[in-house]
Amino acid sequence: GQPHPLSAVPGRMTLVSFITTVCSSFFPCERHLPDLEKLYLELGGQGLEMFAITSEDHDLVADSLRDETYTIPLFLDPGHKVAGVFGVPFRCEVFLFDRQAKLTTRAISIRSEGQLREILKKAGTN
Repeated sequence: GQPHPLSAVPGRMTLVSFITTVCSSFFPCERHLPDLEKLYLELGGQGLEMFAITSEDHDLVADSLRDETYTIPLFLDPGHKVAGVFGVPFRCEVFLFDRQAKLTTRAISIRSEGQLREILKKAGTN
């Protein structure tokens, strides 16, 4: 509920993931947040920073995550302002920045933990 600056974290790899919490057959990405959470818990202390961003309404997000507990920072993007800066026309896009805050990877329609791990592996994380 509070404004928060969002940027790559110098000295740490930074993964920014645009997500949706309520999916349909058109947006089949509902399990993306649990995969992000798993990797956040596993790799967050090893030089990897992660953020999830959704353009959904606060009440919709609260309702869809009512029975869930996540520790990964999840930011709301009302009006698609951050998505616009990143040029995100789709949901479920991932951006990975290296330790010098340089964009190294942009991936669309990431739907599995395996796909996330592959992106991180190619970037030099374990």
